[in-house]
Amino acid sequence: MKGFSTTTKLLFSSGLVIAFVAFLVIANNPCACSPIPEASEVIRIELKSISSGIGGNSNPKNPEFKKDVIIDQDRIVRHTTIQADEIEFFCNDNDICGANSALDVKRSSVTANINTQAYVVVCGNKSRTVSPKYCVGIGSKGLNARDLCREKCGLDVT
Repeated sequence: MKGFSTTTKLLFSSGLVIAFVAFLVIANNPCACSPIPEASEVIRIELKSISSGIGGNSNPKNPEFKKDVIIDQDRIVRHTTIQADEIEFFCNDNDICGANSALDVKRSSVTANINTQAYVVVCGNKSRTVSPKYCVGIGSKGLNARDLCREKCGLDVT
């Protein structure tokens, strides 16, 4: 870099260092997007929101169910005032939770047989005198999960 002043050479060198550092950051983190949330965390957050309000249902979310992870009533209601027997899981969608499918859904738990995503809706009906007062609808489509959740919790399906 003959003919350039010391300041110009210093600025050019600094620019190269900044460009190199930016390259390293991008190369080590190719996706600056946020990761897909885990199903248990989404259900827990939505349950807290529904239970602290007047009930109703959450908006459909599409979290990840991780292989061999069991989501059960006890884990979901931990740190809430809800009793484990007041919440149940439901799925009637053969694409996601039929025989030999991605999710094994029982009223008391959900187990993922593979890593997969499915829509989740949490519903609450505090005025209900029978269990479940809180429901988790699961499906391959958000509206199906919502309608199932509302039906099982004794809420109007619209």
